[in-house]
Amino acid sequence: MMMKKYSCTLLILTISILQAIAQSFTQFSTELPSIKVNALLNDTQGRLWVGTDAGLVIRLPSGEWQKMQPETARWLTTISAIQQDENGHFWVGVSKPEVRLVHLDPQGNYIQHFDVPNFQNKNQYINGIAIDRVGRKWLATENGGVWMIDPSGKWFCYDTSTEEYMPSNRIRGIVVDEDDIKWVGTEQGLISTTDGKQWTLYDVMEDVNALTADGKGNVCVSVVGRNKRQKLYCNNELFKIMDKQQRDNFFRIRSLLIDPQEKIVWAAGTGLARYAKTEKTLFDWDNSAFTSNAATCLALGQGEYGRVLWIGTADQGLFQLSFPPPVVAAEPPKQDSAAVITHAIQVETAPLAAAKWQLSTAPAVVKAPEMKKAEPVKVAAVEPPREEEQAAAPQEVTKVPEEEQVVIQNQTVKKGDLIKLQNINFAKGSFKLIDYRGADMLLNFLRENPGVRIALIGHADKNPDPSHPDYERIKKAHYELSLNRVQTVADYLIGMGIAPERITLEAYGGERPLVNKSSPDNMRVELKILSIK
Repeated sequence: MMMKKYSCTLLILTISILQAIAQSFTQFSTELPSIKVNALLNDTQGRLWVGTDAGLVIRLPSGEWQKMQPETARWLTTISAIQQDENGHFWVGVSKPEVRLVHLDPQGNYIQHFDVPNFQNKNQYINGIAIDRVGRKWLATENGGVWMIDPSGKWFCYDTSTEEYMPSNRIRGIVVDEDDIKWVGTEQGLISTTDGKQWTLYDVMEDVNALTADGKGNVCVSVVGRNKRQKLYCNNELFKIMDKQQRDNFFRIRSLLIDPQEKIVWAAGTGLARYAKTEKTLFDWDNSAFTSNAATCLALGQGEYGRVLWIGTADQGLFQLSFPPPVVAAEPPKQDSAAVITHAIQVETAPLAAAKWQLSTAPAVVKAPEMKKAEPVKVAAVEPPREEEQAAAPQEVTKVPEEEQVVIQNQTVKKGDLIKLQNINFAKGSFKLIDYRGADMLLNFLRENPGVRIALIGHADKNPDPSHPDYERIKKAHYELSLNRVQTVADYLIGMGIAPERITLEAYGGERPLVNKSSPDNMRVELKILSIK
């Protein structure tokens, strides 16, 4: 399934609506140890934990602010991440002056701390903490890769020197989803793992500046491309960033938060944005009381009149956005500005895709997943029709019933048709895939057409003239390369659940070039429809 772009129209707000929005923000700064807020957590008791550059403070459901006890506060200096485990304990990432993980009890009292191994002074900042089902704590560090501490206190490091698929040691964030998959955003792409032993690299080969998961099947990622343009993905879906944000080359999303109740995504950075499938709203100093240009973190919680969104900033402390109360259905809507903004905030939206982040997106596709090795598919001794035979075939044939036709790569094909697959590219002289878009397109085609059987046909570059002194060796190498390449594609499809009996392989090496000279055009994977049920 190709990635769908939402054709969202920009929500147009009148001046009166904007004034109503402005009244919904409340700022807190004097209650905090520092106006530079780096981390927020709304815990299971409804308390808001606020981590700043100068320590930690807790806002109680009553609205009172609670400072940490002196014996605890001494360990909590520059706070950069906070998480709560299933036992109600808290794990706090401290990044200055030492890099450490601090363990607090459910009341916020100090229990112990763990100094992060600081080899070559790489781990100078903790950008995020994730806790998995077995109690392992996963840390995203600024320049030191991913660090994990197990329940026994043993540290493990995953970086570019140890992991083949780790694209960068600059880890922007890490989250754990409901399937215990760890999603890791790096400066050069998105990766995931379940246990640290096997990593999956996705073809989101851009700077991941924020990511989030809601534990209900949704994972959202924001990236900055090489052209400085931003993209926001949720599962398999692409949200269009607002034009106003795109025109600002300095705009950055620094934090994401999924609100599954409202079925929306909040994005904070240069302003605060609210994204849904059918509308987009931007709150900034031009149209609201949210005056910070440097939002850093987000959390949902409860306020005096219902649900609220907390926004931490790097320059103005903490903001609270209060959601308007729901409109009572039995009463006709009023036509004043307050009623209009209530409707705007609570606009009906389609749910976020419930499926996991698929390995079939374009351009966000799997880079090189470590699948279980499938049984090799045997090469079929099937000769494709010769060109002269194809030319002799009548052009007018009996119309094929619609149910015996399928569509792939925007082409309608029938049994026996042969097409060249696009976007299946390998490393030079290798059968290692470096572009999985075509493989993912084929995967979705086979999933959507369970009655189709195919042949994957591999070709290499043109063989040399038989008089070449090394002809036999080159001919054999070309054949093996073409076979291994289609085998790689088949292994990927089978590893993703396609039945092996639906795939036949053919390999011709350099015997059937498209052009009669050495050319990349000759190195291709073709698909032939064997049957349609």
